[in-house]
Amino acid sequence: RGMKVPHGNEQPVLGGVLYIDIAVDGGLAIEVDGPTHFVGASKERNPETLFRARVLEKLGWRVLSVPFTEFQSLRGTKEKSAYLSKCLRKIDSRKGFSRGQRNGQKKHAGKK
Repeated sequence: RGMKVPHGNEQPVLGGVLYIDIAVDGGLAIEVDGPTHFVGASKERNPETLFRARVLEKLGWRVLSVPFTEFQSLRGTKEKSAYLSKCLRKIDSRKGFSRGQRNGQKKHAGKK
């Protein structure tokens, strides 16, 4: 919200079968993963969370999974923005994207 990036919260996908926590214009799905998205007390994401991310990727979304506790511990917009930028660079380099080029990028309608 404070970063002034066009986005939609709880964006329905596949006719409401799935919802994206934060859908950013340009095809970025930010999933904020709380404790129920992990196996026990570990940092390992559970099968449902992994499946959901795979489905979104197959639909052309870049998926950024952010552990809620990690993100909440950051202070201020500047620190949170830096954290998200670092995460995005990591997923883009892992998938071979260059800045401004996205695999199967479509215009995903976000809401302010």
